Amino acid sequence: MMDFDPFGTVYLQDPYPFFERYQREAPVYDSETIDHWVVSRYDDVKEVLRDAERFSNQNTLTPVAPWSAEVHRVLEEGGYRARPAMVGTDPPYHTRSRKLLNQAFTPRRISALEPRIRRLAEDRLDRLAPNGQMDLVRDLTYELPAQVLFLLLGVPEEDVALVKLGADHRLLLVWGRPTPEHQIELARSLVTFWHQSERVVERRLRDPGDDLTSELIRLRGGDDTVLSLTEIASLVFGLLFAGHETTTAFLTNAVRQLLARGRWPELVRNPAATPVLVEELLRLDSSVIGWRRLAIRETTIGGVPLPAGARVLVLLGAANHDPARFHDPGALDPGRPNLKDHLAFGFGIHYCLGAALARLEAKVVLECLASRLPNLRLVPEQLFPSALRPASCFGQSLDLRITKWAGGHDAFCSSRSAIHTLMIDWRVTPRRAASWSSDSIIQVGKSTLTRRCCCAGRRSVVRSRLGERSLPSSNFRSNVLAFIESNLLRARPADRDQPDSAVPVGDDRGPEHARDASDDEKTRFVIGPHLDLEQHVVGP
Repeated sequence: MMDFDPFGTVYLQDPYPFFERYQREAPVYDSETIDHWVVSRYDDVKEVLRDAERFSNQNTLTPVAPWSAEVHRVLEEGGYRARPAMVGTDPPYHTRSRKLLNQAFTPRRISALEPRIRRLAEDRLDRLAPNGQMDLVRDLTYELPAQVLFLLLGVPEEDVALVKLGADHRLLLVWGRPTPEHQIELARSLVTFWHQSERVVERRLRDPGDDLTSELIRLRGGDDTVLSLTEIASLVFGLLFAGHETTTAFLTNAVRQLLARGRWPELVRNPAATPVLVEELLRLDSSVIGWRRLAIRETTIGGVPLPAGARVLVLLGAANHDPARFHDPGALDPGRPNLKDHLAFGFGIHYCLGAALARLEAKVVLECLASRLPNLRLVPEQLFPSALRPASCFGQSLDLRITKWAGGHDAFCSSRSAIHTLMIDWRVTPRRAASWSSDSIIQVGKSTLTRRCCCAGRRSVVRSRLGERSLPSSNFRSNVLAFIESNLLRARPADRDQPDSAVPVGDDRGPEHARDASDDEKTRFVIGPHLDLEQHVVGP
């Protein structure tokens, strides 16, 4: 049996063949390389996660590579006072912290974020360079989860870069294998990251808002026995790390899997199935593929005896690919009956607090991407390097490309039935809609699409107007895009210089002014004065 090395390049590129071998040959074994007992079968992994009386969570934040005396000196002199808050704690402390967080981290608070998450995603998609390609991580999935978390915690948006850097450095310092010199550099960054978390609490103490941090301060009620300010800062510190890095990873994995497997068109055709698809993608390629526990006493797992104090690495990714639990585990099958049995968010008392938020973010991002960019393709022959971390497995850089249509032009073709659907959304009768020419429909779309939705780099918003009727941007944008992008076809060139004009709602022009808008008719639609759709791709 080859020893387990989570830092190996081949493993980081694709750990799942290794998982299959471990499950088959040694589902529970002692790895000398990392000094952990490695557990890979679904039932065994779930047992370890479930049984908090036999397996402690206290070693979760223990550095994989021990810190030097210099690192401890940097942390102490820098005033680093963070303490384990949720991750890395056991009952009764964990129970107390979790109870308070559950009171603040409510389903209502999470669901209220959906329109704001959608707006953030759309805004990032609006700021695209017309170069035909995008880097998914840099352009979308890297910062967006942090922006969402900032909304939740009440953190200024201008701190995104600092938080992302601090989270990356903390991840490497705890779960990576940096050199002694690099450890010192990372420790200084960790001190900065901690003080940033303290400032978030101090700011909300002075100026409360409608956010999670303010709610924790309110629940504290000025009583340190309920929750101290240092404990609140530690909770914020933990959330500013765990609340976005893993979501960045999963969003990237999800898009990559859909594109690599040729399943993107299914999402485009059926966006209503996104939540089910997200659940299967969590199982197939979760962002966290390993987690740690500590055996409190002598015990057995899978019939293998473990001594007291044994360090255990449970392979969540392997458990989610266990053929004894999931039929054809390497397949992307949203119809599998045990879809929600995966362990991507853990299990038991330490089940991920932000699971609902991660699911919501994935749903919104995939819906926005599918609506705006139905023809995404992976740039071929890419390598997807992963940082040297035993807990995560995801590509750091992912380019996407959009397929150009034959003839070199993207276009929008309107069928009569699709026009009817769109017009009903706009409260226009089918009789009126049917009487409009396809040129009129194109002009309606052209004049009502927002410029920031269509033009890279432009921030102004053009109000939607049909005659005297004004429509909210959030409604008309989704309606127009859903209609136009679902009817994409190549077409003849159009006059870019033609001024915008809208057909009034009451336009009842007769057949002499109408042209047949059949499925075979093709009309090119220019979505901005400077940008053709064939060039328009999303990315950070």
